[in-house]
Amino acid sequence: GDIKLGIRLAKLSLKLMEKYQSREWSSRVYVSVYGFCLSWTEPWRPLLKKLLVGHRLGLAGGDIEFSMLCAATHSSMSVHSGVNLEEVCSDSEAFLKMMSTYKQSNMMQFLRPNLQFAFNLSGRCQDPLVLNGEAMNFNELLQQAVEEKNGTVEAVLYFIQLVLESYMLQYDSAAKTAIKLGDHPSLNSFSPFATGPLCLHMGIVLAINSKNGKVSKANKWLKKLKVFAKHSSTSFMNKVHFVDAEMDVAKEKYDRAAIKYERSIECASLAGFWHEMGFASERYAMLLQRIGKKEESLQRLEKTVHAYEKWGAKTKVQMLQPSLQNLSHELNQKQQVPHPPLEIPPKWKGGRTTSTGSKSTSSHNGQTTITSTTAPTADTSEMG
Repeated sequence: GDIKLGIRLAKLSLKLMEKYQSREWSSRVYVSVYGFCLSWTEPWRPLLKKLLVGHRLGLAGGDIEFSMLCAATHSSMSVHSGVNLEEVCSDSEAFLKMMSTYKQSNMMQFLRPNLQFAFNLSGRCQDPLVLNGEAMNFNELLQQAVEEKNGTVEAVLYFIQLVLESYMLQYDSAAKTAIKLGDHPSLNSFSPFATGPLCLHMGIVLAINSKNGKVSKANKWLKKLKVFAKHSSTSFMNKVHFVDAEMDVAKEKYDRAAIKYERSIECASLAGFWHEMGFASERYAMLLQRIGKKEESLQRLEKTVHAYEKWGAKTKVQMLQPSLQNLSHELNQKQQVPHPPLEIPPKWKGGRTTSTGSKSTSSHNGQTTITSTTAPTADTSEMG
């Protein structure tokens, strides 16, 4: 738990490797330093290039196992950094083929869930709610992990399932997954770029499923995020605001929640986290619609779609289209309600009226009476 000491040792290892030109250790050092240490304190996107370097140095030096660990770590960090999902799929598929060639079955178990998650959100699967498809079958991989007593792979599977259910707004099933995952002993082995999203989605799911505003279970994960944010506000602060907003929604403190959603969206935008920016924006739009601010909700939904498009989450964009169209249609209908016709006053201010009409005659007691039916007309010579 001593992050500062871990960072010091990580930087020392880089200096020693450079001093003694120990390239045979490059993959091991790179994945440890850039994947599991510096990702506590530095933005994640720039670290991806370092992991690729470690992967290639390992291949060149014959350290296949740690070369593939660099690749699997790169895939996972890409998913949780909001890298475009098409790029994630392309890179991860190439890594998976390479792992198969070198018979790195253990590394394939770690990579498959991230790749299938990317397939589901980018529209490359039949059922986006289930982690089954080109990359893996959830039940088969889980059974294999249980039989091999591989707790880390088991935890990764439940974690990715939780994140998927959270994004797809399946909060009942997500709550069940959260129970399986909450006290899993292998969570302590998670990297920072997995621990952050884990705390985020555990907090969101538990806050949404809380009753009577009792959010103590969600608050447990919020406290962890606040500790992490002290080391890197770039990577964790948007998550702090997001979970905090959901807790305020659960307590029906909507004004406070709105402010925190906006802060989360801003922080996610600065970090390039299109995925979490889109998700916070979507949840904010749902709140705005709930409290009757439909025009603002429509504007927020449009921004949500833009963020998901940047992420490459075609499944989410398609999900939002009906809501977007229905809300837009409803607001247009309100704007097109016909107004009652205005009555023309008999006299215009500053003008005079004349009369036009028809005449009729009638006879009574030998006298003829002329009756005029008139309607007032405005003299427009003095208007305007």
